[in-house]
Amino acid sequence: MPHDIVTNAPRQAMTKRVYGQTGAAIREGTRTIGEDGRIYVQHGETLESANLTASEEAKVKDMLAIRDAAKKVVDIQVHDQPESVLTPALESLRSKYKAYVLANGTLTSSKNADLLDRDPGCAFP
Repeated sequence: MPHDIVTNAPRQAMTKRVYGQTGAAIREGTRTIGEDGRIYVQHGETLESANLTASEEAKVKDMLAIRDAAKKVVDIQVHDQPESVLTPALESLRSKYKAYVLANGTLTSSKNADLLDRDPGCAFP
């Protein structure tokens, strides 16, 4: 086999601006969606590519949407907002979760849970 056929993929530089994190501190190891729509992992002051396949990236994006929807529901409950605010948030969370499970299985299955392994953003602070 000829040498130099397989090489390391170059790391992509990424700015610190990410969707859904405006004004919030991003913790070490947190997965985020970059301005280019790709998944990145916070390491120190930089974001590094998560090096996921297209299929894995799609799953992670859906998982992050579920995480964000769940955190929104908790925030609404903690701040004792009215049912008129809570109900649509719960419906959105249920819809996202149901669609994910139908397409990919449960979030806790090994094939899914491993995608966000050691991501501090997946647990509620």
